[in-house]
Amino acid sequence: PFFPLLFPLLSGLSCLPVYWLLRQGRLSLAGYTLVISNFVFITGAMYAVGGFRGPAPIIYFWPIVAAGIAIDLRASFVFATASTFLYLALAAVELRGLYSPPVQSDVTALFVADLGIPVFMFFLLAFLSCLSANSLQQALRKVRQRAADLDAQLKENEVLTAKLQSQLERDELLIGQLQETANVLAPAAEELSAASEETN
Repeated sequence: PFFPLLFPLLSGLSCLPVYWLLRQGRLSLAGYTLVISNFVFITGAMYAVGGFRGPAPIIYFWPIVAAGIAIDLRASFVFATASTFLYLALAAVELRGLYSPPVQSDVTALFVADLGIPVFMFFLLAFLSCLSANSLQQALRKVRQRAADLDAQLKENEVLTAKLQSQLERDELLIGQLQETANVLAPAAEELSAASEETN
């Protein structure tokens, strides 16, 4: 009875190496590890719980979305294709009687929608995930460009501040020289003033 719970448990345990990789700064490898491990465990859960008619195929939505965000824009379509292949392969094996899941679904009749709707949802979700990830990447590029512009403006302001500081120092030096000159000329001016008064 606890066999179906094995796959969610393994999926949760796979987060431990992912966390370690994130702490090491290896973001790309962490994304691959998270998505692929969950993809494998979801496949096992689908084989164990209800087969292709059971609830497990719906969980394929998670790695499809996560692949588009954590790995690459096109990765969501790769995992949607892989999900479709595994889903149809299991359906073919189960319909031929070569495999019977431990937990059976109550539905036995086969309809086109049983196969078509999940496959359609896989690729629809991959498309929406690609659009969302593309929007996020565009927003990220704009933020980075804005940050680069602000950094360039900050450097220009620092250069301008340095020039103004240098000019201020030169002005202060010139003022000091003028004051020294005035101090030197002050006695001569006083002598000239005194001589002018004697002459008068």
